[in-house]
Amino acid sequence: MQGPQGPAGQDGQNGAAGPTGPAGPTGAPGQDANLTGEEIITRINNATTGNIGQHRIANTFRRMFLPASAFTQTNPQPAVAGNFDPSVPRINKAWGVALSPSPNNDAVSAVFVVPADFVSALPGNRFPRLRILWGTDSTQADPSRKTHLEISFERVSNFTGSTVSLPLQYTIRAGAASGPNNEMESPIPPIGGMIETLAYEDFDGWAGPPLVLHSDEYVIITITRVHDADDPNTGNIILYGVSYEYYADL
Repeated sequence: MQGPQGPAGQDGQNGAAGPTGPAGPTGAPGQDANLTGEEIITRINNATTGNIGQHRIANTFRRMFLPASAFTQTNPQPAVAGNFDPSVPRINKAWGVALSPSPNNDAVSAVFVVPADFVSALPGNRFPRLRILWGTDSTQADPSRKTHLEISFERVSNFTGSTVSLPLQYTIRAGAASGPNNEMESPIPPIGGMIETLAYEDFDGWAGPPLVLHSDEYVIITITRVHDADDPNTGNIILYGVSYEYYADL
């Protein structure tokens, strides 16, 4: 007579995996799979959220610098040092072009060429903003070291006769009107130091007619010191240079 069945033994080890089956059919293409390059650019420009990595666009920003030596001055006075103290040796002084406190209103002019990589079609890339590097040898107390500067510029090709004038574009002065306009309040330069002034302010614009530049054009810029009630500084204004900013073609 057969006895009862004993308990089940433990499971054995899994066998080897079988071969991979054939690949399934290719899925339908997505809705953006066949976009052209122009369509992709249009979508990027029209996007309301997100941004392109800064590392991809930062290299389009340029700055060009005109040193003081590039300017021709009406004042016959030679270069003036901002660190004017006699204790500073001559070889250790910082020299610049002087705009004296003269009723004749000293001025300086320079001509530069628009860089070959300048993008005239870029919105807002008209005549770029300027950065003026300047100082004073005045020892007057604050705020009497403020000054009054008038900035004019024009493309050289527009000079067709002796009566053509440079359009006034921007003003830096003491007692400037506030708000969006074509002038700004003069900053106070440190005694013996330099200061960089951005002209124009973010909410301002140029006073003259729109100047749309193109690469390889020549432009003349004149900076005039107007010594009047808006220029309480009794010392020299020292120009060290002017730079301008723009966006370039990749």
